[in-house]
Amino acid sequence: MGAVDCDENRALCEQNNIKGCPKSATSDASQLVIYPRNPIPQFIYEGKLEAHDVKKAVLRYLPTELIKKLDAANVDTFLTTDAAMPKVLLFTEKDSPPPMFKALSNEFRKEMQFGLVNVKKQPDLAKRFGVKKAPKILLQQAVGKKPEAYKGEVSYIPIADWVNLHRETFSRGGGFEETARAGSGSETEAPSRPWLAQEIPEITKRSAKHVCFDGGEGHCVIYLKEGGPLSKEEEDGLVELRDRFTSQLHNRGAKLRWVWLDVSKEPAWAEMFGISKFPNVVVFNPHKRLRFCKFDDDDEEHTGDKDGVEYLVDKVLGGDGRFKIVKGQKLPELSDREEDGEKAQSDRDEL
Repeated sequence: MGAVDCDENRALCEQNNIKGCPKSATSDASQLVIYPRNPIPQFIYEGKLEAHDVKKAVLRYLPTELIKKLDAANVDTFLTTDAAMPKVLLFTEKDSPPPMFKALSNEFRKEMQFGLVNVKKQPDLAKRFGVKKAPKILLQQAVGKKPEAYKGEVSYIPIADWVNLHRETFSRGGGFEETARAGSGSETEAPSRPWLAQEIPEITKRSAKHVCFDGGEGHCVIYLKEGGPLSKEEEDGLVELRDRFTSQLHNRGAKLRWVWLDVSKEPAWAEMFGISKFPNVVVFNPHKRLRFCKFDDDDEEHTGDKDGVEYLVDKVLGGDGRFKIVKGQKLPELSDREEDGEKAQSDRDEL
């Protein structure tokens, strides 16, 4: 905010269509001009010159597009896009960000990315991040690191100071902060890598070589289902099995990599496996001769539920699994996926 003395800057006031300039600082002829961000033109405020009314008029123009609304479908993409850039998450019972969070996102737009989670609509996300009570602010410094919770006073300045402590030396584009502010840094976002943030990564065209088919050690336990994402029950069950088998195999030199595949988007893979009932599971050996193990005809009582997955993995580890060679030793091409699309105020600072 700024003030202009029209007696000393008559030309400037006239350029801004200010009429009847005051003769003194206490004159009622004072006028307020609000300058929203481009392309919205400036305008003369015609309401009461009182803090409550002026604040309400100005706050409506704070940018909202810097804050991403998060859900189960886009949270991993958000966390892994520009993976080196810290992420600030607001967990709230409201569907839109409060003015204070808008101001934070604008102030740190070069160094941080901001997301909003409505805990009423996204209870699984709240549970995933350990949020039991809203509002709450978490800051994740990098992919894979445990988020840090803000525990101080709910006011702009202390929150801004806390966020500032975590600001990276380099801003978006790789340049120093001053360079980025000057406009010489790139504004191009690094591609997202959602599989880095997923407990059970999805096999896609971009992730396949990273999560299973990179020549690394171990077999891949591939959970097959029609449509996605994984439900909370499915993910929790697979994570429990993953952790249990990882512990069992710790001293045996064996390794399992746990992933899932959406057969509704990759029907050629279901055809390759010869499977038509879902959910289901296969254990895949991606080394040298490509081959996989699935339920045999005498395993009819087993399905792709948690017990069935455990049964098949135990069978393979026990040496009883019968592997089938992939015809032609060539995997079906995975489909191209489009990137996930974008999906009354108080006078006091609040979340």
